[in-house]
Amino acid sequence: MENRLAMYALKRDHRPNRGFLLFELMVAVIVLAVALTVVSRSFISSLAALRLSADISKGGLLLEQKVWEFGQKGSLSPGQEEGTFEEFGGNFHWDVEVKEVKELPLYEADITVRWTSSGRERDLTVTTYLPKQDEET
Repeated sequence: MENRLAMYALKRDHRPNRGFLLFELMVAVIVLAVALTVVSRSFISSLAALRLSADISKGGLLLEQKVWEFGQKGSLSPGQEEGTFEEFGGNFHWDVEVKEVKELPLYEADITVRWTSSGRERDLTVTTYLPKQDEET
């Protein structure tokens, strides 16, 4: 009989696990929700950084285009000009301020490209020096 009681006690202690407790399941769901939140925030911030990088690249290329245009134009005069790049939905704007450099036959041109990205105004500016054209030629 003692043998039987010992066998019953061993069987009772070694019962197979019948599943998860509700508490364990709730902890697993909470851990999963936190992990998904972290991953989704990371993904969203990566998309925003990618969009900003694309806008900066476009702005840089448009700025380079304007520098070449004013370099090729040949006849500059002191003052300001501005405009919009219509091919990009009017989101990118440019302005140029040209000043004479004293004692040198040069113009100083500050060329700026501006755009709005994520509710903030962004800009890229370059200063270049262009030769004055002889008015006789």
